[in-house]
Amino acid sequence: EKSKTKTTTTEYPQHNFGKDLKQVAELVAGGCDTQIYYVSLGGFDTHANQVVNNNPTMGGHAALLYHISSAMKAFYADLQNMGLADRVLSMTFSEFGRRVASNASYGTDHGNAAPMMVFGTCINPGVYGVNPDLSNLVNGNVPLEFDYRQVFTSVVKDWFDAPDQALQ
Repeated sequence: EKSKTKTTTTEYPQHNFGKDLKQVAELVAGGCDTQIYYVSLGGFDTHANQVVNNNPTMGGHAALLYHISSAMKAFYADLQNMGLADRVLSMTFSEFGRRVASNASYGTDHGNAAPMMVFGTCINPGVYGVNPDLSNLVNGNVPLEFDYRQVFTSVVKDWFDAPDQALQ
C-alpha cells in the first residue's frame, strides 16, 4: 500500500546523511518502486584524532555516531508518521573494521571486525553475536564472527523472499 503523502513532515538533521535519508523517505512516500536505496556517511577511516582527551564521547568518532543516531531517529519517526515504517529495513556496514588498540595518533588502524546495525520495526530486536574477548585478539584484531555478506544474504532471503538459487 502506497502512502498518499508525498513529502515528509519530520525535521531532519542538517548534515548530508540526514538530508539523504529525508530524500529516501520522500521517495518511499511518493511510491517509488525502488527496493534498495544506498546512502553513505564517510569519515570512519579514523586513523587519527578519533577521540579528544581520551574521552570516547568527544571527537570525530562520537560525532559520526551522533550523525547516524540523529538521522536514523528522524528517518524512522518520519516513516512511522506516514505509516510506512513496517516497509523499511535499514542496515549499516563497512568493508573493513577497526583494531581495538589506539595508535600513536589517537586513532585506530584497519582491522578485521566491525559492528553492523540493522534498524526496523519488523525485525527481532537485540544484539546478535558474542562480546569479543579483548584479551584474546588475533594479531591485534577482534576475531570475525559474522561476515557482512552473510547478513546481506539473510536479508535478501528473508526480507525479499529470494529463492536459494538467487543467493549463489
